[in-house]
Amino acid sequence: MASPFKARLKRLSQSIHLAVPKERRPPVWRPDEERLADLDACAGEFENESDFPRALELYRDAIQAATASIDPPFEPPDDFRAGQPRFIRLYCWRCEGRFPQVVELREWLSEMHWRKHMGIPPVSEAEFADLAMWFSANEERLQEMEKTTSLLAIGNGEATSCWQLRSGIQQGPREDGAGRVADDLRLLRARYGGPS
Repeated sequence: MASPFKARLKRLSQSIHLAVPKERRPPVWRPDEERLADLDACAGEFENESDFPRALELYRDAIQAATASIDPPFEPPDDFRAGQPRFIRLYCWRCEGRFPQVVELREWLSEMHWRKHMGIPPVSEAEFADLAMWFSANEERLQEMEKTTSLLAIGNGEATSCWQLRSGIQQGPREDGAGRVADDLRLLRARYGGPS
């Protein structure tokens, strides 16, 4: 017998889901082939992202290589998560362990898409490397400043830390949050200067 709490929670989640208009609901995970078609269709919207054409071409090549792969096949075997919706089967099958290049490029393009829609300035791999070099050359000085205030002010009432920036730099320019890290580094460099 279901507990009254679980039944109430289920009704509440259903009512919330219905209250959100369909066009504003988060999208269901979509296969790489559909993502590629969408990205092709809106490629002009990414003209400020200088790495976008290269990332898109690499993604296309990675999908073609994965599609041609026999071991593992790009399509999940029939018995893999049988009974689950197709998007869940694909999401679980097309993971980093099986298709690392497809996942890496999907995430890079997703990061570019996120920046565009959130108003975060674009960043190329070359600029990210330049910002990382500036941070490396100035990290000791920034850490000394950070000791007195516990955070580094970057403007607009926002602050960051050397630890956060170092972590973001280590993840690299293709990972989630790379645009935010680059923007924080730009603001920090403008505010505190120092050698590159």
